[in-house]
Amino acid sequence: MNFTDLSNKEQEKIMISEIIRNLKKLGGYATKRELLDAIKKGENTIEEKFF
Repeated sequence: MNFTDLSNKEQEKIMISEIIRNLKKLGGYATKRELLDAIKKGENTIEEKFF
């Protein structure tokens, strides 16, 4: 099964756990609520040229 075959909720769970895991590797932390709030605030606000 591909990631894209999963429901949005299942994809979100996987992405959040990966973000938290990577933050811990970098010595940082964030709660699930903080991540969801940041995602909601940041939707469509990052310009494409940023990447």
